[in-house]
Amino acid sequence: MPKIHELIDSLNNENVEELRETLRAEASALADKNGQLYARAKKAEGFEYDKSGKRWMKKESKPEATAPQSNELNYAKKALLEVRGYKNTDDQK
Repeated sequence: MPKIHELIDSLNNENVEELRETLRAEASALADKNGQLYARAKKAEGFEYDKSGKRWMKKESKPEATAPQSNELNYAKKALLEVRGYKNTDDQK
């Protein structure tokens, strides 16, 4: 049992029941919020729950998709060929 619950249970004033319920509600809300923040931080680091939902595991990285290479001349290829001396379009092909 967390320390805050032990502290709450040890109170003994006249309004103790009301205070206990208030503190329990606040402690539960705080624990939920901390759990959400922890989950967001883990996801931002690249982790996810495994299939059983019991532990965090690093996501498998997927290879990035690359653009298909084409044999068509673009401006960069054309400029390179012109610098190397292939100025005629027939020579460039």
